[in-house]
Amino acid sequence: MNQSEASRLASKALALWGDNQAELAIPVYREAIQLADPAHYMTPIFHGQIAGAFSSCGLFDEAREHYQRAVSLELEQGSDDFNPAVVVARYLLAEHFLQQGEASAALETIEPSLREGASQEWLLRYVKALAFHALGEHETARNEANLALKCAPSETKRYELLELFNEKIGFS
Repeated sequence: MNQSEASRLASKALALWGDNQAELAIPVYREAIQLADPAHYMTPIFHGQIAGAFSSCGLFDEAREHYQRAVSLELEQGSDDFNPAVVVARYLLAEHFLQQGEASAALETIEPSLREGASQEWLLRYVKALAFHALGEHETARNEANLALKCAPSETKRYELLELFNEKIGFS
């Protein structure tokens, strides 16, 4: 293990991915992950990033594996389900499931981290609204969208969410 080299490589891979060169970023991410300490706080982030790169290349099964690994590593590192890092990792996995037409899996993914008053509640309720909409449960989707808007951390975020809901589920 060589965490500093893993971090350097992950930064390089992120730059490649940011330059729309995901196919070049993937092998660099693989090397970074191989060198990374699974117990280091950055390693789940590396998995989330490579998952995004895989998804950009249309390699959805590989993306799912790494999104799931990111959630697992966050939990293995002692974080509970309500830790912001776990919530974000679950959100990314749930978004992936939604993009793959697996709305029920998205709901199952976020459920352990969803509780009223949690710091990132709005983010999970956003995904939950989209998932229910995808399942054809439009009234439940509208209720979840309203809850997401209600617990958004700022007026700016509320406006952004409203725009996203309008775009994705025709909510106004």
